[in-house]
Amino acid sequence: MDSNSNKAPMYNSTYKGSLKKEIMQQLHLAIPILIGQLSTSLLGFIDTIMASNLGMTDLAAIAVGCSFWIPFSLLCIGLCLGLSPIIAQLLGQNNPEEIPKYTHNALFPLMIVTAFSMIFLLIMPSFMLKYTNLGPEVIDKAVKYINLVVIALPGLSLYHLLKNTAEGVMVAIPTMIIGLVSVLMNIPLNYIFMYGKLGIPEMGAVGCGVATAIIAWTSFGIIYLYCRYNSRLKDFNILRKKENTDFSIIKHVSRIGFPVSVALLIENFTYYIFGYATGFLGTQYTAAHQIASIISVMVFMLPVAVSTAEAIRISNNLAVGSKSMALLSVKATAIISHAIILPVCFSIFFFRHEIISFFTEDPALHKLAAPLFFAILAFQVQDALFGICLGIVRGFKDTKTMMLVNFVVLWCMSAPLGYLIGFTDFFGRKYGLYGLWGILVFCYWSLTIAFGARSIYLFRHHKFKIYRY
Repeated sequence: MDSNSNKAPMYNSTYKGSLKKEIMQQLHLAIPILIGQLSTSLLGFIDTIMASNLGMTDLAAIAVGCSFWIPFSLLCIGLCLGLSPIIAQLLGQNNPEEIPKYTHNALFPLMIVTAFSMIFLLIMPSFMLKYTNLGPEVIDKAVKYINLVVIALPGLSLYHLLKNTAEGVMVAIPTMIIGLVSVLMNIPLNYIFMYGKLGIPEMGAVGCGVATAIIAWTSFGIIYLYCRYNSRLKDFNILRKKENTDFSIIKHVSRIGFPVSVALLIENFTYYIFGYATGFLGTQYTAAHQIASIISVMVFMLPVAVSTAEAIRISNNLAVGSKSMALLSVKATAIISHAIILPVCFSIFFFRHEIISFFTEDPALHKLAAPLFFAILAFQVQDALFGICLGIVRGFKDTKTMMLVNFVVLWCMSAPLGYLIGFTDFFGRKYGLYGLWGILVFCYWSLTIAFGARSIYLFRHHKFKIYRY
């Protein structure tokens, strides 16, 4: 790095871009990312529907297994999410020759996190589930599901390493292609392994773990070939065979990526620890929580996809010294987010009974799950704002703030409040499952307010500071 690498670029605040052009550029990035992420979320939707056809036991087993598997998979994915704004900044600074160095050196911390996650998932679930009120059959299937889905984790990590590199250079088509391929593979693979076809014994919920592992490694294979042979990506030499280990790059990637990983772990582990907590209420409550969770997570992919495109655009614009264009990116995101999310969230609320019927015809389970859609609506009306603020914080690479805010709101607030309102008489009576979801809504609104305040601060007070190596 030369001596000028730490000098903050001067903003050309008089430059005015086109809002229409910025919207089109964001859509060019966001739509493939959105389709890919929705396809990934659809995998859980498909797993839940197919498991529900096997009965309450298999549905609860997948719900419990996901409460362990998903947070730790996101721990690995989070480190990669910190890579795309870095790559976008390098592109904006006209340093494309540096991109392979960052991709290769990001592999070292990624593999450490992946190994830690695999060890935890292989050891801890069987121990922790002993203390719930779940039946032994549910626990046995959940543990077997986790043991098999662990195989997917290295493939998933490598896939997201290359995926976020590609998105950083404004190539998002592979995300969409792989997402669609994954969905097309998931249904027949689940059918074969869950229901026992083609000479394979019936595995029930455990078969979802096998399907997930196959899909994860297939996704990595596709993105590897895409990076190696696609005309737009191969010029960046992302898969160059020889790259020297650079501890300054490893440190930089870790400084940006690890807080994202921890923030995602806190956020989603809090979400899914509530799923674990429903095990103390009984199998039906766990199944109802799983239905609501799947819908909530699927819709949450909308603001996440838009915020990912926003973060890349902001980082790229700041790298070339244009604050006005960064602000234009925020305006474009606001328009896109509200146009997409608000119609979806109200449609889901008004058709909640029909949606639940996709999962189950059990009237008791239907009655338990339906009120949770009021909480889902309360989540979703703030999702657009949350996504905008999240994209700004990520675009400025202010990832430590993400981690600290998530820690304070979701662990210091939600965990004790969830316990008090869900399982004690502290607020007059035990509110159980609905109390847990009420606390989740309160905490996510708190996150939105906190990230919103931080976003305003970044634009007002960090005029000449960009988080760089």
